[in-house]
Amino acid sequence: MLIATAGFLALTAIWLPPGALSARRLKGSVLVVVASAVLIAVAAQAKTVLDVTPDRRNSFPLSDEQLLRQLPEQLLVTVHMISSDPRVTDLNRKVLARLKRAMPQVTVRVAAEGKAGLFGGAADEDYGQIVLTYHGKSVATRSTGAGEILPILYELAGVGSPVPGPTGRDEPGYPLVADVSGAAIWFYGALPLMFVGVWWLTSASRRIGRRRSR
Repeated sequence: MLIATAGFLALTAIWLPPGALSARRLKGSVLVVVASAVLIAVAAQAKTVLDVTPDRRNSFPLSDEQLLRQLPEQLLVTVHMISSDPRVTDLNRKVLARLKRAMPQVTVRVAAEGKAGLFGGAADEDYGQIVLTYHGKSVATRSTGAGEILPILYELAGVGSPVPGPTGRDEPGYPLVADVSGAAIWFYGALPLMFVGVWWLTSASRRIGRRRSR
């Protein structure tokens, strides 16, 4: 979005000034469009994810994320439910989406068993199960919570559960405590100097323009 916005601003700067040659405008527009397309394609490959919520509600605890990043093999999660099942939505929001952001390789497969209804049928014994496959081993569970799924994954990977980090480490900005120690320098020092500098530059350019007109 930022690249697209910058591209549109550049196109505006190219086409807005009057008197420019159409050929030059077209060349500049082509360069901006090509550069924006290349940058967007490169940015789409980036896998860096930042959880900017104050209480990190969209992520696992930092200790779990650090351990999950060290699991290099492919994790296959097979969900034996139909995609419209509310449990699938809950599982994806609380566990699967976070796993995809934390682990290098995660594959999720939603496989409905037969023509089961919302909560499965009596003949579908596997309906509702979530099968984790890692390092050639598989374990099934019916829980959609991270409190049970993560220990299963650690057991499959042969690693112990991480030790929780220091208190407050997972929520560095919650509750928000603002530091206003440097506010006086900004409001009474830097900001007035900026206004004076802008005024001086604009007045100097006006004086130069008047001298040239004379």
